Amino acid sequence: MKIFHLSDLHIGKQLNGYSLKENQEAVLNQIVDYGLAHHPDAILICGDIYDKTAPSGEAYTMFGNFLEALSGIKPQISVLIIAGNHDSPERLSYASAFLERHNIHLSVFPPRNREEYLKKVVLRDENGPVNFYLLPFLKPGYVRQLFPDNQPDGYESAVRTVLERETIDARERNILLSHQFYAAGNKDPETCESEQAVIMAG
Repeated sequence: MKIFHLSDLHIGKQLNGYSLKENQEAVLNQIVDYGLAHHPDAILICGDIYDKTAPSGEAYTMFGNFLEALSGIKPQISVLIIAGNHDSPERLSYASAFLERHNIHLSVFPPRNREEYLKKVVLRDENGPVNFYLLPFLKPGYVRQLFPDNQPDGYESAVRTVLERETIDARERNILLSHQFYAAGNKDPETCESEQAVIMAG
């Protein structure tokens, strides 16, 4: 299965008061051109679509035009999107039902009650199904209602407990979309003020 993986577009970002609009539009147009040329089975957009939780109208228009151009590629390419820590889940989820009809799948909140699970999208190629699990950015407070008797005590605990609720068949091909800062084996990574580490041991 051929996949494009994108993240941290930070649409609407400015550097020292200088707008990156032209640069960002050029990059998004280049991605569309690559999509036309290589026609992946899926395009994964893994968080931080916007640079701010309250993006400008110009940023909304830029991302909307990008999705419209991707949805115009035939045969249609599946687009899977999760929210990052810079995104507003409520704003990003606008028109999600309409987008789903155009093969654009959004997940902006992690499961927040016991009836909810990660959004799962199944795509197929000549070798059978591939299961995509969409895990938007989460803080421990986002999922506390899932575990009233055993509250997660940090980012690692929160991510681990959410994943452990899922029934994932390891014999199949599975892909997790996530927007967290991961490190292996109890290492203490360097992060900036907008990043929180998930250290997955074992």
